[in-house]
Amino acid sequence: MGQYIYKDKLIQLWMAQGLIQSSPGQNQEPESIGDQYFDQLCSASLFQEVEENGPLSVTFRMHDLVHDLAQSVAETECLKKKSHTGDVSNMVRHVSLLGCDLSGQGVEKSLLKLQKLRTIFFPRDGIRSMHDRFVDECISTFLYLRVIDLEDSCFEVLPKSIGYLKHLRFLDLSWNCSIKKLPASICKLLNLQTLRISYCKALKRLPKNIGNLIGLRHLYVTTQQESFPEKAIGCLTSLQSLWITGCANLVCLPEEIQCLRALRTLAISRCPRLASLPKCIASLAMLENLMINDCEKLNLDEGRITVIENLGIRTMVFTELPNFVNWPHWLRGTARSVNYLRIAFCPSLRKFPEWLENSESLQKLEILGCPEVSALPEGFQHLRALKVLRVKECSRLARTLHPETGRDWHMVAHIPELYINNARITSSHY
Repeated sequence: MGQYIYKDKLIQLWMAQGLIQSSPGQNQEPESIGDQYFDQLCSASLFQEVEENGPLSVTFRMHDLVHDLAQSVAETECLKKKSHTGDVSNMVRHVSLLGCDLSGQGVEKSLLKLQKLRTIFFPRDGIRSMHDRFVDECISTFLYLRVIDLEDSCFEVLPKSIGYLKHLRFLDLSWNCSIKKLPASICKLLNLQTLRISYCKALKRLPKNIGNLIGLRHLYVTTQQESFPEKAIGCLTSLQSLWITGCANLVCLPEEIQCLRALRTLAISRCPRLASLPKCIASLAMLENLMINDCEKLNLDEGRITVIENLGIRTMVFTELPNFVNWPHWLRGTARSVNYLRIAFCPSLRKFPEWLENSESLQKLEILGCPEVSALPEGFQHLRALKVLRVKECSRLARTLHPETGRDWHMVAHIPELYINNARITSSHY
């Protein structure tokens, strides 16, 4: 089997290559169409070992036989190069250098003639600083690139010539442990759709003019700064998803986040100094997915956040939040829309909100590592859409839901998939 691939990254690559097209008369976002493509390929068994590591973290593999078949079909346009030998067809548009030793090398002559190259995947496990020359030559030579994947690299300087790649739509620099800053010229990439710079722990700050990237739809970011540049993030009005990860010094998010009218996913993870969310967060009318993880100082029950009765959030995930004591009142507007809710390792949380009983769309609820929670809200038994309830490491709540002795067993007896501490329990057994 080949390596695991992230579903969201695959869809972003499809978008970058122009492979996602909407039907006449349809008004669907390309990401939604990509989801449909993915599901169709899964149903045809072209993708295997599909795993959900979270509601928005789906990985899969392609079977070796399917991969070989795909390679044979696309052999004139796609090249997986493992050495510096052999001729290259002028028809090649997509090159993978994964597994190729580039030690001290510039771009070899056989590749230099590929003036219309669209995609280049670099080797994983560290492109050392000695390979800066190779990266620079690639960017300076292949001016029609749409995709550059430098994930898990260690080069220190992204060349200023990156600004000449007017057709670039996808740039992945994530997991680079050495890069300290991005060139200002990166802000000239007006066709860029996806910028992945998460887990770049040495990156000091975002370019001050990052707001110029008006076509950006997906931003994954890790930086050392305390706050993002002023009048920057709010200018990214095409942004569909914003992933803020491992920003150890981040103390606040800008109020201008309210300008992200198209934002559907907001994910904040491992930001230990972040104390509160901006008061405008509830005004993100298109927000469908809210995920907050491992932010030890964050207080979600912030009174200054406006309550909006009809929020459209469908997926909510709150994990490893020691200051999560009371359920945020501003989230009561999600009662009608939420269909997936995960609360994990919030040791101070004592109860769920009363409005949860009105969550008529809720299909999956996970409560993990919340030892102080002792009961579900009254009326919970009326949640007939609920298909899965998972309770783990919640000793007090587990006792109340015990099918023989628990006082609240009647509230959950109707749920088709009920798991308590990994054991599946069905009403037919009692």
